[in-house]
Amino acid sequence: MLAVPAIVGAPVTMGLGASPASAAEGRPDVHDPGEVLASLRFGMFVHFNPSSVRGREIGWGRNAYRPGEPPYNQYRDPSVKADPVYDAAYREFLPERDWATKLAATAKAAGMKYLVFTAKHHDGYPNFRTDNVRRSFYTDFARTPMGRSGRDLTREIATATRDAGLKFGIYYSQRDWTQPDYVRGDYAAYYDYMLEHLVQLLTKYGKVDFMWYDHIPYADMAPFRPPLLNTIPRDLQQNILVNDRGYDTMGFEPVPPTLAGDYSTPEQRIGAFDPLRPWESCITITPGVWAWQPDLPTRDMTSVVETLVATSTGDGNLLLNVGPMKTGYIEDAAATTLREVGAWMAEHKASIVGTRGGPYRSGAVGGATYRDKTIYVHITDTIKPFKLRLPALNARVDSVSTLDGRAVPFEEDSNGDLLVDVAGLSKIGPDLVLELPVERKLTPEFATRETLAWHVVKPGTNLAAGKPVRQQSTGHGGVPERAVDGNTNGDWAAGTTTHTEVTREPWWQVDLGGPADLGQVWIYNRTGGDYGLRLSDFWVMASDTDFPPGDLATVRSAPSVTAVRIDGAAGDFRVVDLNGTGRFVRIQLESDNQALSLAEVEVYAR
Repeated sequence: MLAVPAIVGAPVTMGLGASPASAAEGRPDVHDPGEVLASLRFGMFVHFNPSSVRGREIGWGRNAYRPGEPPYNQYRDPSVKADPVYDAAYREFLPERDWATKLAATAKAAGMKYLVFTAKHHDGYPNFRTDNVRRSFYTDFARTPMGRSGRDLTREIATATRDAGLKFGIYYSQRDWTQPDYVRGDYAAYYDYMLEHLVQLLTKYGKVDFMWYDHIPYADMAPFRPPLLNTIPRDLQQNILVNDRGYDTMGFEPVPPTLAGDYSTPEQRIGAFDPLRPWESCITITPGVWAWQPDLPTRDMTSVVETLVATSTGDGNLLLNVGPMKTGYIEDAAATTLREVGAWMAEHKASIVGTRGGPYRSGAVGGATYRDKTIYVHITDTIKPFKLRLPALNARVDSVSTLDGRAVPFEEDSNGDLLVDVAGLSKIGPDLVLELPVERKLTPEFATRETLAWHVVKPGTNLAAGKPVRQQSTGHGGVPERAVDGNTNGDWAAGTTTHTEVTREPWWQVDLGGPADLGQVWIYNRTGGDYGLRLSDFWVMASDTDFPPGDLATVRSAPSVTAVRIDGAAGDFRVVDLNGTGRFVRIQLESDNQALSLAEVEVYAR
């Protein structure tokens, strides 16, 4: 049993290596991991080390053999044992002295409640001052600018984070592609090297709230002495949460539930709704990239907020990663996004922080969160000309309002579902939030399997279903028949969206087979990215006879043609009141250089 110093503010009463049960018994005031994560909901992940000097991905940007990795993670030429460019970057690494203070202030201003910092990534560089650096690849650390400076980046960011009023977590990769013991596969010797790091990080850097591991090698986990990677942090830090990767062997052997840590960490994706097992999605602000690299796109405020809402309504957290430049500062584009997210959070914090996901399941319309006796409905979809259907709950809803206090009409149907009239509301920004006080305190047991959805009441029979169609041209296999196949999915990958060539005033039309007194035309647009913006400034027309040849102006002014112009973007879905007679219905863009894509078109009689 190792002798361990007292933690700041709390003596260690357990020896290293206690069982999970005894460790829990030795932790006073143990918090429920789900409630702890719910109280925070939004955090900053910081991937930062000498890789930023080269502008390469952290760890993975080292173009050399990766010992201990499964075949799918291996460098393309395993015979290459070193990367002289990447491996020398640490000799030029010395961030600005105020980097940590600025970064923690940015996180706080963005509405984040915690920060997790990379103390050591897979390349083995320690972002902290450690005596056993002589056993690492970085044996000349003391002679580098960082070594001579006497600085400790982990201490700097830990102090700045706590001074900003945020909780602090340590990311530590158990893999190390440069440490000699690890490289030769002597994991028992490497474990002792690693344990010195962990004890130092967990006893000499103040309060640590999260231990964020990132897998052991693709090998038998026995040399890593289960369950010590999970129990040691709990012995050394009161109420610390340990993630699920302590004994994850990347598929070499299954991880038993007893070693699965306190919460799950889906990577670069939003976790599934789960009110029982706590989870945290780690997602990058630069899509797909963890560390700073030049000239890469940055997510905008809308993308970040939509992701945060999706994680919160699924009862999970968002750990949003930023990669500082070599100075320690983040790029202007990322800083701008985070400022805008902070402005949104200032108005919507109550619907995110301290809430649980549910009681309604998330769907295409949005999702919900709740706290005590209040439900927050998040509408991330375009507002449709329908009422919003909220599934029945075993709790009476007393009222519905917007966050700024405007009352929203609603009624209860015979099934107990609520029909909320949002027609008079406008959605400014990525999320419209409704507040619903209920009669009793909600718990995860109130969660329903039903999703909130639009209460769609169609005005009769769709006259266009399966009818003959034409379009000006066809591009990328997007045949015109896709718009009358009954599938409203606007995702191009689903294969249900039309597509013309990029041309002047492209059009699509349907032959209803005979004249009809026409009322509404329902248009389902292509979705994803900015593709839906193609359907902007367009005309919906009806004619008793086929439309004449010629440009748009000629067509819409022809005898017997009824024409309605839609100004601006259509959105994901648009109802057009055509109100005319005709056998042929056409949709045509005004644009001189654009493609027309439609997911579905439905035509209804008056």
